[in-house]
Amino acid sequence: MNNKLVMLCIVLTFGSADIWPTHVINLFFRSYPDISQQQTTKYAQKIKQPGQLTKYSIKGASADPQVAGIFCTYAGYNTVSNLNGQVTFPNKQTKPIITIVIAPHLTPMTLTANTLRHFEIEKGKTYNAFKAERKQDEDTEEYYWEIEPIILTNNIIPQDALFILARPDKVYIPTGITLTLKSQNLLLPNIYVKKGIMKVAHALYMINLKQFFAPVKKEFKQEKAYYLELVN
Repeated sequence: MNNKLVMLCIVLTFGSADIWPTHVINLFFRSYPDISQQQTTKYAQKIKQPGQLTKYSIKGASADPQVAGIFCTYAGYNTVSNLNGQVTFPNKQTKPIITIVIAPHLTPMTLTANTLRHFEIEKGKTYNAFKAERKQDEDTEEYYWEIEPIILTNNIIPQDALFILARPDKVYIPTGITLTLKSQNLLLPNIYVKKGIMKVAHALYMINLKQFFAPVKKEFKQEKAYYLELVN
């Protein structure tokens, strides 16, 4: 119960990206299926009892706190997964190709005190990166995602990359082909989260970077016959 309360506080504190674009990128985190053979046999025996199948079906359909509160950034936006594990961003891609990066740290590289050039992975730190491209089969005309691992150039995170703040060994992205639907919105294949992801620590870490994802603040200075707009 305490873990569920902590995850709820994280989601409510940081919220989701306040966006209402025409097209979006959607992804869902799911719990990694790490049930052992012994646990499988145990559950199989339990659901044989009257009423137990319904009980476990309802339990499985309820909100999973393991997939809530995972921090993600994309194209200048940051948000956290909600209680259903959903993450939504405005679609800024010109093509259905997305770079996905997983790492526990982000290093901001600035041009000046107030100008961010890019984020990068600190040299020597581990990360996982993938290229996800939506394609169409010429014969069946079915749409599918093809995901393959990649290596970042000079550890630089592309500006339009989807970044997941987590240890790489705690997040599993299936590579290969996953069927999808044709849509102006991009629905990525499910991403699986393993037990032990340090979401509270990541929330505290993200506070130090939150200013890089703040919306543009406009100020107005009144002149004699007009207002002068100042952008901070």
